[in-house]
Order: sequence, then structure tokens, then C-alpha cells
Amino acid sequence: MIRKIYGVLLLMSSLLLMGCPSDSGGDAKDDVVVSSEQILVSPSSLDFSSATGVQERVSLTANCKWMITNIPNWLIVNPKEGSGNATVTIETASPNTGNERAVQLKISGLERSVTLTVRQRGEGSTEPTPTEEHSLTVDRTSLSFDATATQQTFNVTSTDAWTVSSNQTWCTVTPASGSSYDHSVKVSVTANTGTTARTATVTVKNGYTADRIVTVTQAASTGNAPVITAFSVGNPTSSSFQFSMTFTSNPASTNYGVCYSSTNSTPTLSDYYTYWSGSSTGGTYNGTVDHNVLVAGTRYYVRAYVQNSYGTTYSSNTLTVTLEAANPNTPNAGDNPTPNVPSRSVNK
Repeated sequence: MIRKIYGVLLLMSSLLLMGCPSDSGGDAKDDVVVSSEQILVSPSSLDFSSATGVQERVSLTANCKWMITNIPNWLIVNPKEGSGNATVTIETASPNTGNERAVQLKISGLERSVTLTVRQRGEGSTEPTPTEEHSLTVDRTSLSFDATATQQTFNVTSTDAWTVSSNQTWCTVTPASGSSYDHSVKVSVTANTGTTARTATVTVKNGYTADRIVTVTQAASTGNAPVITAFSVGNPTSSSFQFSMTFTSNPASTNYGVCYSSTNSTPTLSDYYTYWSGSSTGGTYNGTVDHNVLVAGTRYYVRAYVQNSYGTTYSSNTLTVTLEAANPNTPNAGDNPTPNVPSRSVNK
């Protein structure tokens, strides 16, 4: 009896052992689930200058949906969420007038997450020692202009995003900022009508190296707007009239002529006008206005004008001329009503 009981127990043990999975074996399954999500960001950190509106971009590599959180109010992030690979733009939303500030943006999927460290230097921060990783150069340290309104350029080379500004309203720069590498900056000045030279300071910053300064100087005025000393009109026909004008211009004029209107008692270049283009320091010029916008029997207000780099001068007196009535046997090119939108007449 004992032997039979022992045999039954031995048989049951064998069956239990056969039913258990082998540690080394064959068909054994592991219950641990490994995530297949992947999220990578490059670069993993960004450093901004203290200025506002500076942009950088990061490359996001992902095979899942993702969302960016922990965004402070001094940063603009676009887009904030998405699916798969993307380029994300990070921009400073406000200037940092204090010390350096930093944040770790969190980029998360359902099971994975990575961080992007963003720093913004402050105006109160200590300027770091320039290294090979951060450099900023300009190819000109000074620009000289004559008294006229004109423009010149200089080139910026930077390893980082940069900004440029002028401390004078008569001197403007475009663009006001740029990304890294080489860029051309346009410096424009208005005409200096004063009797003394003037100076502006153009400052280029990238937040890592010392600021680069371009000094802009503009010579004092050596001229002025044109002066019209005499003006007259006459000899009207049904489709034309003549004029005579005398002027001086220093510097030389760029164009001159007359402007006219049947409704505006002080016509300007926004009305009809006839012009002669070319350089002239002055003299007496006679001409004929015979454009087909003229209407027979109509009274016109007429003013002379001269332009140079210092501005536009109109004659102090506005004259009137009345065209003769149309000959009923001769078609008049000006019979059509004057259009509401001013056109331009050109007689050379």
C-alpha cells in the first residue's frame, strides 16, 4: 500500500515539472513590455541673447505623437505639439533686463520624454569670454556719408543669432536681426539739411561676444532744396498751353516741370504733371503741356516744381490758364472727362 501511494506522488511530481516553463527554454514568454516610442531633439540646448524676437530652430525626431510643456512666458514655441518628425521654432518673447534665466522644456510622448534646455542671457549678466564656439565680426567699423539721403551696407558674420540697432532716427538699419552665418545689413540715412556734421552708432549683438560697433558719420549740408525764382504760363490753345520757369538747384536737380489740375487750386505731383528728368543746376526752361487729358474750354491751376536730393520745391504762386474752346470741325483728344485717378503726362 505504501509503495502504491509513493508511486502516485512520484507521478504527480513529474507531471507538475513537465507543465512548468523552463528558464533556459524554448517556448517561455516574458511578460515585460518594452516601449517602441522614440523622441530625439537636436540640439539639446539653446542659448539666446537678452534681446526679444531672436529665433532658433531645433529638429525633433519622433515616431509618435508628442507635446511640449513647461513653456515660460518669455518664450514662444511653435508648434507646441505634433506627430512624427518636425522643426520647432523657439523665439524670445521679451527682453531680459536682469540676470540669465533658463528653463527645461519637456517634450513628451505617451511613454517617453526628453528635455530641451533654453537659456536667455540678461543685460545684467557678465559677458562670457569669447571662444571658438561663439564669434561675431563686422567687415566695416565705420561708414561715411555725404549730406544727401543715401545708403550703404556692411556684412555681419556670427556663429549665433544677432541683432542690430541704431541710436539715431535719421539713421536706420535693415534687417534688425538675423540668424547665424553671413548677412548684409543696409544702413540708410536721410538728407542732412543742417550746417554741422552728425554721428550715429550702429550696434551689433549676439549675446555671447563683445558688441561690435559701426560708427556712421554724415557730412553737413552743402546745398538745399531748389529755389524757383520765376514762373509764367500762357499761349493756350484748345489742347495745350506753354510755360516758362527759372530756378537754381544745389545739388543739381533730378527732375523739374509743372503740375496742373482743373479742381485743385494748389496742384502737386499727386495731380497731373509734366516733367523733364535730368541733372540741372538751374536756368530758364520753356515747355509746352499738350497731354490728351487736357479738355478744351477748361480752366487749369498750374504750379512749377523742381526736385533734388534735399526735397521738392513748388512755385510760390499758382497760375491759371483757360484753354480755348474746341473747334467743332476738329475732334478734340481731350473730350473725354478727366479720370478720377490721376495719370502722368510726359513731355520731353
